[in-house]
Amino acid sequence: MDNLLQVFKQHLIDKRLVPPRAVSYFVTWAKMFALHWQTMGNLPQWQAIESFEQKMQQCNRYPDWQLKQCQTAVKLYLSFLESHKANLQITNRNINETTEMLVSREQVDELNCQNVLFNLQEVIRLKHLSMATERAYMAWSTRFLVYCAQNGHHAYPTAIDVKDFLSHLAITQKVSSSTQNQAFAALLLLCTNVLDINLDSISNVVRAKKRNTLPVVLSQNEVSKIIKETPVKYRLFNSLLYGTGMRLMEGARLRVKDIDFDLNAITVRDGKGAKDRVTILPRSLTQALKQQLDNTKQLHQQDLHNNHGAVFMPDALARKFPGAEKNWSWQWVFPQDDLSIDPRTQAIRRHHIQPKTIQRAFKAALLKSEIHKHASVHSLRHSFATQLLIENVDLRQIQELLGHKSVETTMIYTHVARGIRNPCPSPIDILADM
Repeated sequence: MDNLLQVFKQHLIDKRLVPPRAVSYFVTWAKMFALHWQTMGNLPQWQAIESFEQKMQQCNRYPDWQLKQCQTAVKLYLSFLESHKANLQITNRNINETTEMLVSREQVDELNCQNVLFNLQEVIRLKHLSMATERAYMAWSTRFLVYCAQNGHHAYPTAIDVKDFLSHLAITQKVSSSTQNQAFAALLLLCTNVLDINLDSISNVVRAKKRNTLPVVLSQNEVSKIIKETPVKYRLFNSLLYGTGMRLMEGARLRVKDIDFDLNAITVRDGKGAKDRVTILPRSLTQALKQQLDNTKQLHQQDLHNNHGAVFMPDALARKFPGAEKNWSWQWVFPQDDLSIDPRTQAIRRHHIQPKTIQRAFKAALLKSEIHKHASVHSLRHSFATQLLIENVDLRQIQELLGHKSVETTMIYTHVARGIRNPCPSPIDILADM
């Protein structure tokens, strides 16, 4: 058996069916199954599989992801036996007995794809990437593997396949440069950490054309109209984004402890690029924000009374500070109305307000205001920066408030503010005054 498992191990490595660090685990699962099958005597294969899965579930010591990994390892092991039965000298068992559970070539390809995505998800969570990033990367990786299958690439893809897919996005799909960059970031993680593919040779990928567009900026009058048309429930949130320059997700993830009323400051945690920064707390929103915290505290006390009240804690803080997830200081400033189930841990918590909720409310307010601009919630951030430039605030200070890594990123607002702050006279106006 040990010799057979060594061949199976090399098979996993050669075919890149699992990442190198997971090979030993898959071999261990296969060995456990093989030993279980031996103890069952002449039991048919499909019954041995059912018996083994029942035994693993009854142990009550393996989480769901390990049970799923075990099932995948067993299927890969059985497929390996079927595809190599002509070359393997197996005397302890006749592998030509019941073959109903052995998968076909197409099923093996589908199984391999599922296994790749499973391992990618594991890598993403080990790197503590956000749920939004996980969804985006999993979607792009799925599209890539489907693209490879549709083009006859049943084996695991190569760097050439990655280059063809990225070029396909730019030429056929005509995606934007930012969309193509996101796809490349997802495939880079997939190839580097799961498929073990070197992407140094894809420098000649057809790149999507990058457009130099100016941000959509709203005037103070337009912002005022939109905020007035926004439902009262979301009015403070939009006002805070415009008054602080925060991004949508930064406002949604705002916690009670990050608001300092004495210093009129808000600390933005884990912003873009995993950076913290401090921005201004608008004095005109102080009272409304305190009222929001009072309402949130009542909701939190109600959750505690119902044996809930915990929130998501970043990194390993939940282990370092037991019970801190129920402390008032860690609660979201803008919580969701209902409790929800964490898709990763299955814990029942009150999540922060959903970004889509804010986006829908903003779009509805934009229509009611009859403002015909292609604006979004992010336009409030652009308008914040532009208005500060009009008020002659130092560019470096605006850069710090926005959290830009380079001042060149902030300078794009100078192109917008210049025409608003010091507009030159139009020739037709000069002619009209004559």
